[in-house]
Amino acid sequence: MSTTILLSSREVTPPLLPALTGEIRADAAAFCRGMFLACPQWSLGAMGPDAFDCWSALVLTQAHLFGREVELVRLRPGASRADILRAFGG
Repeated sequence: MSTTILLSSREVTPPLLPALTGEIRADAAAFCRGMFLACPQWSLGAMGPDAFDCWSALVLTQAHLFGREVELVRLRPGASRADILRAFGG
């Protein structure tokens, strides 16, 4: 049984976030402020809008600020360090 689940970053549901202005510093600050005000909880495997885990928050950040599609990697509980490295192509 595989320890990795691959999903599209479109699976991450953002909270209400500000529109981009094209000024990266202002956009990043507004994004951080929006996430802070949304006050999402941390939960393993959560993909928004009320809770995120670290990777799905990064995926959302990359998509919102830079328009980058980042592969959403999900590891099953108990995944080894080797499983994690394989999931990221290492």
